Amino acid sequence: MTRVAILHPGRMGAIVGGQARAGGAFVGWCPTGRSADTARRAAAAGLTAVDDLRTLLDSSDVVISLCPPAAAERVAEEVAGCSYRGIFVEANAISPGRTEKIAGLMDAEVVDGCVIGPPPAEPRLARLYLSGAGAERVASIFSGTFLEARVIEGAVGKASALKVAFASFNKAAQALAAISYALADHYGLRAELEAEARFHDGFALARPGSLPGSAARGWRWAPESQEAARTLEEAGLPADFALAAAEVFERWAPVKDDFDVDLDTVLRLLQRPSAIK
Repeated sequence: MTRVAILHPGRMGAIVGGQARAGGAFVGWCPTGRSADTARRAAAAGLTAVDDLRTLLDSSDVVISLCPPAAAERVAEEVAGCSYRGIFVEANAISPGRTEKIAGLMDAEVVDGCVIGPPPAEPRLARLYLSGAGAERVASIFSGTFLEARVIEGAVGKASALKVAFASFNKAAQALAAISYALADHYGLRAELEAEARFHDGFALARPGSLPGSAARGWRWAPESQEAARTLEEAGLPADFALAAAEVFERWAPVKDDFDVDLDTVLRLLQRPSAIK
């Protein structure tokens, strides 16, 4: 039985851990310093609590880091400080350059990973893209689960680049739709814009009902968009779209993880107080 550690089981990490468990792995996590919400998510996913991080790492074949982008280096440094030498999966939404830097910190074999799609559960599938020498072994952990593991040929950094490329479009599209609705709302034209958007079914504009969920995730999406901007700049590409999206998500900070927030509140938060009629 492969033994997997999840650092740390947030909304995505807990479900990814649950899928590894469904694939036959033992999955542990360390509750030290984590919130009650994290503990509830881990328990719901069937993860086993191991009170000491070093003990968890010493008993794990594979460690998967899934945390807010800003914490990626700190988590990697904690693992490196425990002299972990198994497989470390850097699965955070960070730039290829940061992923390569983290790989340089580790004595472990580093696999680059990214999750694209909603948290995997029946009937929804998500994809886990992996690159690096140990990618095939990590992919085998999720065989037959709702997390479809796909190996990308090439070194560490490839999976991160794919995540940034996808997020650059997907998140910016949500931000742009929100701005469009906020502008229409400012002029009392939201119903008219929504009616017109129905003729463009493939656009994010046609799904205003998704915007409250985007707002609730804004605190995570802002740093991801900043990562996208950094990666675009490194590639010599315009980064302004990603930076603008990050500003949109930052304005949604007051509704962090509030998935019951209404659309009126979401749009109002995008306006500066002086512009609200």
